[in-house]
Amino acid sequence: MIIFFCPYMGFPHGTAPTGRLTGYAKGLTKLGQEVFIILPDTSEHGKIIFNSQVKGNIDGINFEYTCGSTVRPASFFRRRFLTVKGMIVASIRFLQLSSKNKIDAVIVYPDRFFSTLWFWFLARIKKIPLLLEKSEHPYSAAGRKPKSKIYQFLYTSLILRRFDGVMVVSHYLQDYLKGILSSHTRFVLIPIFVDFDSFEKFEGSSASSQKYITYCGLLNEAKDGVQTLMKAFKDIHKDYPDMILRLVGDSYSGTKIPEYKKYAEELGILDCVDFVGMVSRDVIPKYLKESTILSLARPTSLQAQAGFPSKVGEYLASGKPLVITRTGELDSYLVDGKNVYFSEPDDYKKFADRLRYVLDHLNEACEVGLMGQKLAKENFDYLANAKRLLAFIDSFSTN
Repeated sequence: MIIFFCPYMGFPHGTAPTGRLTGYAKGLTKLGQEVFIILPDTSEHGKIIFNSQVKGNIDGINFEYTCGSTVRPASFFRRRFLTVKGMIVASIRFLQLSSKNKIDAVIVYPDRFFSTLWFWFLARIKKIPLLLEKSEHPYSAAGRKPKSKIYQFLYTSLILRRFDGVMVVSHYLQDYLKGILSSHTRFVLIPIFVDFDSFEKFEGSSASSQKYITYCGLLNEAKDGVQTLMKAFKDIHKDYPDMILRLVGDSYSGTKIPEYKKYAEELGILDCVDFVGMVSRDVIPKYLKESTILSLARPTSLQAQAGFPSKVGEYLASGKPLVITRTGELDSYLVDGKNVYFSEPDDYKKFADRLRYVLDHLNEACEVGLMGQKLAKENFDYLANAKRLLAFIDSFSTN
């Protein structure tokens, strides 16, 4: 059995981290492994509730919200109670599972200070390898100041060095963490996940009669450059008045749609921007396959340098042409004009020029989109990534 300990995450629905978790769990299950996902915290903060089932089995994957609820309560004291309850029940559940099954590994994703330290203690008692899934820089997020030097020292010493192994999404993260962790810590590079199974039911879908330039993700400028994309769209819209900018997603911490609608109004494009809002992960392939172009104007940041956006994998899986900024290690896999269209980051006019080029060369762009889909099948399939993880886990049992 493999246990995933996932604080502050949702399952089976959620944002990019949930998609990566699902890829791991689904792949391991298909490889004959038993998986149990422990979710100690609530995940639903908004008016729309995507996860309502507290525990169960989905596609062979066992999971449980150990706090007993998926919905964040309004009361401060009720939230604190659920936090404590979640950790107590999570500990009990872990000990129950380990007494009945052989636990091959505990995977923490994402890591949090006190909860990670506690699960390290439990894993050591049971002599189980503790692994960390790391797909972002540990001390910096786009739009935020890096963590203080004191925090970094404490977190590295008390938390990061407790892990026996780390799964990283990029060479940058691997090199960075190797420089600060124990020489005994093992690493495996596991790139983004693509679940082509989720696209099968929309296989007959194609670009609709309405032409869409689509972005799918959180409404966030610092991380994904959504306002930059909106400015680029304004720049081209007078030449392509039949195009609609479709924004699929919102924010998990309260809606940002009114804020972005106001920005669209200031740009004079409100009537041609479709704010879809948050949707279930199950229907994201539909929106992608209906699109003419898929877009990501991610700006330069330490987070972008260290990460590898999961949405790019989903974009590629659709077979549609992509216009994205050249950040991080994307160009280690993708080639401009062959399987993607790159634009330099932090310049909405250059991004607009790439959108304009694709719209003027749609026949070529369709071929480029299909080549991107082919590359994703060869490099990012979730089952291949699960095999990499399983081999990594097995390496700890051979010592």
